[in-house]
Amino acid sequence: MKKIILSILTFSLIAVSCDDFIEKEQRGTQTLENYFQTAQECENYVNELTHRILLSNDWYTLLAPRLANESATDDAWMGNTGQDSGAFKPAAQYLITPENMGSMNSIYTAHYYTIQSANIGLEKMAVAPISDSQKNQYMGESLFIRAYCYYELVNLYGDVPLYTTSLGTADLKLQRSPAAEVYAQIEADLKESAAKLESIPVNRSGRVNKWAAYALLARVSLFQEKWADAKLYSNKVITEGPFALEADFLNIWNVNNHNGVESILEAQSSSVQDKSLGSMLPTFSGARGEDKKNFPSNDAADVIDGWGWCMPTSDLENAYLSENDVIRRRSTITKWGEAAYGDEVLNPTHNSV
Repeated sequence: MKKIILSILTFSLIAVSCDDFIEKEQRGTQTLENYFQTAQECENYVNELTHRILLSNDWYTLLAPRLANESATDDAWMGNTGQDSGAFKPAAQYLITPENMGSMNSIYTAHYYTIQSANIGLEKMAVAPISDSQKNQYMGESLFIRAYCYYELVNLYGDVPLYTTSLGTADLKLQRSPAAEVYAQIEADLKESAAKLESIPVNRSGRVNKWAAYALLARVSLFQEKWADAKLYSNKVITEGPFALEADFLNIWNVNNHNGVESILEAQSSSVQDKSLGSMLPTFSGARGEDKKNFPSNDAADVIDGWGWCMPTSDLENAYLSENDVIRRRSTITKWGEAAYGDEVLNPTHNSV
């Protein structure tokens, strides 16, 4: 009997000890339950969301599908006949099926990943212990990001799953919502975003502002053929916003003209390699097979050898030629052996297409 009692007591002590250990508060670990406690944490979270739509972390996530989609138009062809074209061919040659999406599959996944993150952030920041002004800023930016993701999804795929709350593993099978409902949610998000960002300073390079929300509202209205709304929001940005047309068209792409007078929302990139803040477009669409002799320095270290995807078509060039538009044609298309327009001194024999 004593042995049985001792065994029961021993088991009880172990059980209590285990129970205490399991419920012990985690320290030094960030979770959704203890994050969003400061304005800095909220800002860091929104910074990551913004980074996802402006400067994706890898080329295949957003850049490849956008260029693959462009190659389905008259403006660009697939290019790059020297590598596997499986990612580009479905869109470029109109072969897309649910089982054969090519690069168009990754943008779907990436945007829903961001939408889920935006939903979580909006729920947590609504009750975060920060000021109302800070809540308006971070939630306003997050609403824009969610709207932007849905805007691209509905334009690329039509009817898509629509949700505005954070989901769990029990919610994995969502039905597609009609495009009209998705557009309605996009408009609601953008209007709320603009309202929350109304008193937030606009001059914050790389951050979403109310004018970005109104500009996207104008574009969303155009896609729905809501001409009056498109005019309303466009005029609001043009007449009330702090923007203007560049006096020199070439300044739009001038590397020394960051956040120019036409810029409403612009990614803040950097040449520092370990920060992952550069644009992947020059490599993705740059000419293949470059040689050091084509560069003024004749130094192999200066060679920028691209992958050659999404090349401009003769249709695009002829559109400019028909209008005798030399400035826009030369600014948009650089031919093999021609000097880079507006950069003739540093690139007198730039070999590109």
